[in-house]
Amino acid sequence: MKHTTIFLFLIIAQIGYTKSILSDYSTFNVIVKGKGNPIILINGIGCSSDVWSETVNALSSKNECHVIQIKGFAGIAPAVDLDFNKFINEIIFYIKDKQLKKPVLIGHSLGGLLVLRLSIREPDLASKIIILDDYPSPLKAFIPNITQQQIDSQATQIANQIQSFSPDQFSLFVHNSLISSVTDSLKLSEIIHWYQDSDRKTLATAYKNYLSTDLTDSLSGIQKPVLILGTCGSFKAAGINEDKVKDIFQMQYKNVKKCTIKISAKSHHFIMFDDFNWMISNVESFINS
Repeated sequence: MKHTTIFLFLIIAQIGYTKSILSDYSTFNVIVKGKGNPIILINGIGCSSDVWSETVNALSSKNECHVIQIKGFAGIAPAVDLDFNKFINEIIFYIKDKQLKKPVLIGHSLGGLLVLRLSIREPDLASKIIILDDYPSPLKAFIPNITQQQIDSQATQIANQIQSFSPDQFSLFVHNSLISSVTDSLKLSEIIHWYQDSDRKTLATAYKNYLSTDLTDSLSGIQKPVLILGTCGSFKAAGINEDKVKDIFQMQYKNVKKCTIKISAKSHHFIMFDDFNWMISNVESFINS
């Protein structure tokens, strides 16, 4: 009887430790895993929240991970409208409603931009901010002299093309957009499937809103420590080395008061797949420091 009681206690403890709770909001879903200090993870354009699977497995042993799935991506039914302000409002409400005390915010690609917008809006909400391979002004990162009018024009053009593509044209667009984003061919196939399974209107809207954003002048409003983990693997063929990529990040994030920038020399855009050990080591060190 004693052994049975201990066995049941261990089972109950394990269930509590690896809990998985699904919450549904108008612009996103949330899955919660683990116990401890809260961490919120936001995926990028076209991606499933499964992009964080290995990351959450590593972090959830000591933290409570709130994994955001943006609606309309990777086969998830779309929101009525993917409005970034509405998304930010709902994330803020979620944090306050669940009484998450000073969560760490982690975002990849579009998720990084959303984390920045959230942190500008609510400077005291988070404890720390981690951005994986994203820029506060995506087009200005590589076209520094581009005007906002030109940015808006290019963003609108790309969004219109995404919606007007035939199925074959869309497949080619997705393949060409992602071919250099990750080195693992199996992961590439998975990411391509996520994109192709995304709602076309949501994808177009996300691209337009993402590419037309320029937050560089607003970053001084961010008060918390920020860790930027960038990548340069996909730029090497163009002669852009690690130092040059770091210079670009430093220019983009120059207005952030407390900012640490590190670059993975071998990783392409999906750093959680290409250089996981380096990424998770830096993330955990930053969180625990």
